[in-house]
Amino acid sequence: MTAQESLVQRLRANYPMLVLATPEEVRAELAIVDAARETKRRLFAWSVTRGVAETNPSTGEHKDTAAGDVDPLAAARGITTRPQNSIIVLTDFEPYLKDPIILRTLRDAVLWCKQNMVTVIFLGPSYKFPPDLEREVSFVDLPLPQEAEIKTLLEATVSENRRVQGFKAPDDAQAIKAVEAAKGLTTTEIENAMLLSVVRHRAINAKTIAEEKAHAIKLSGALEIMEPPEGGLDAVGGLGGIKAWIQTRGRAFSPQARAYGLPMPKGLLTLGIPGTGKSLVGKAAAGALELPLLRCDVARVFAGIVGESEQNTKRVIDTIDAVAPCVVLFDEIEKAFAGSSAKQSHDSGVSSRVLGTFLTWLQDHTSPVFIIATSNDVTALPPELTRKGRWDSMMFVDLPTQEEREEILRIHLKKRGRKPEAFDCPALAGLSEGFSGAELEQAVIDAMFAGFSDNGREFATRDVRNAIGTSVPLSKTMAESVASLRAWAKTRCVPAAGQVAASKTVKLGRAAQG
Repeated sequence: MTAQESLVQRLRANYPMLVLATPEEVRAELAIVDAARETKRRLFAWSVTRGVAETNPSTGEHKDTAAGDVDPLAAARGITTRPQNSIIVLTDFEPYLKDPIILRTLRDAVLWCKQNMVTVIFLGPSYKFPPDLEREVSFVDLPLPQEAEIKTLLEATVSENRRVQGFKAPDDAQAIKAVEAAKGLTTTEIENAMLLSVVRHRAINAKTIAEEKAHAIKLSGALEIMEPPEGGLDAVGGLGGIKAWIQTRGRAFSPQARAYGLPMPKGLLTLGIPGTGKSLVGKAAAGALELPLLRCDVARVFAGIVGESEQNTKRVIDTIDAVAPCVVLFDEIEKAFAGSSAKQSHDSGVSSRVLGTFLTWLQDHTSPVFIIATSNDVTALPPELTRKGRWDSMMFVDLPTQEEREEILRIHLKKRGRKPEAFDCPALAGLSEGFSGAELEQAVIDAMFAGFSDNGREFATRDVRNAIGTSVPLSKTMAESVASLRAWAKTRCVPAAGQVAASKTVKLGRAAQG
């Protein structure tokens, strides 16, 4: 449902107060004008800089009715002076909701609005209402531009720049890529990115649009677009079971999968010991599935003042749904939801509400989003997050076996421009029992430091052996925690590694393919 359709329905239902919380003011105003025209209502708007103006919904013409009346209290009192069957837009009004007189005036106006077919619309980037008023207002979503709207913006940009010297209009394939790249941006951001592309390339360049999207999403704070590691799942050492499981979902978001009757994949929760490659698997999955990769900084969702966490959560979910299809990595998810139960919560229920919003979206979203969440401390996760049905699978990532340690060492040596066959990887794997993948990588790096500090000589097997010998792995320093985690996962999770797990998954995938 579009914002205009939602507004029209609520206007016809005679809602007294609505909220459009969005940074896209111009787009929201257009939706309000269209809704006013469709419901045949008069339209008034107030801002602290221009006072009150009336807009003719049919022609779009503005007429100042009280240009000098910029006082917010006067704007609140003026609600009950407007004619019947009207819309009154109050722009950027949130700061004034803290004034008890204004708040009381608005509450007094609610019944009058119902009786006189008048609707007040609060418009602005964000709104947090006091308890006195929050039950009187209804929020209307303005989703980020979808494919059809982005196509319209693209066509308008092409039309406006056809006379630019050297400009080349995109063919169908280029247009599709540009539209995909623009998903997740506001209309202003899309227009800016497309115009920048014209300036740089005299064409609509999807890569430029994608780069601008990466910058815009990163500025939002909680999300960032990341590049998957080169080689996809081949960059992950071991973990044959989880890699095969991901590969069987390679076409899961295609129309053919829907026609086959497959439901949309929900995602994967990976639990395990720190440094065992859980995050790397999430990043590599995006490469294997050939989808954009978003990483959510769950700690930043809870940043800021009271009330901002819920808005951050909604903003993150809206952006993810708009960018879809994509892979989203929620790293160390326990940091966001630890202590979110009612008994443990010390933040007036903010954590519980954010968890509820996330779980509802996780369960019900229909956008093609593949979620991979990681956790180092399963005891900190609320039970609701780990119950059956929330995820397609929960997998336990244990310490690598001898064979997997050898593979991991080879990957890190090759990654740093060395030939793995020049090193005794089987012997090094045997010496490093209990080491995680991250600790093996650090051993290779320490060996490089040793060689470089010795007159820049090439490091060798003995340097890696010495680095392993002088390191104490996490499996020893936190032996009790590791043992407890393994015991918990034994009957609750699917093992992420091992030939047996991989073989079963591959056979299942082949059977499903026919």
